[in-house]
Amino acid sequence: MINIIETYPVTELLDCYFKIEKNIVWTCYGDNKKQAGLQFKEGEDPWTSAVGKSQGEELSYTNLNPFFKDTIFEELIDKYKLLRTRLMWVGPYACYSMHKDLTPRIHIPLITNPECYFVFQTGKLSNL
Repeated sequence: MINIIETYPVTELLDCYFKIEKNIVWTCYGDNKKQAGLQFKEGEDPWTSAVGKSQGEELSYTNLNPFFKDTIFEELIDKYKLLRTRLMWVGPYACYSMHKDLTPRIHIPLITNPECYFVFQTGKLSNL
């Protein structure tokens, strides 16, 4: 099921992202992709715990990566009671794979271009 819960002015998100970008610890994941965890599971590395394919236990990823404390990212996580959040960078000619999330998800494109799309199983395209 796909719902648009609200539109969100990404300017504040982008401003925050650009201020902290150089200090984000990225994990390479697949061809031309990288991820950084905003939340983590107790006892695991805050940067890498939530990246990659889900291993289940989505409800265990509740701890905020301290790097994102007092940022707009923390506000969004708290507002929507998000779990296993992460930043994802998908480079040119790479693809965010077709999948089914086990728990509700919010996708917020921060930096994109007119040639980027989300493709849904119904065959409909959503231009970002």
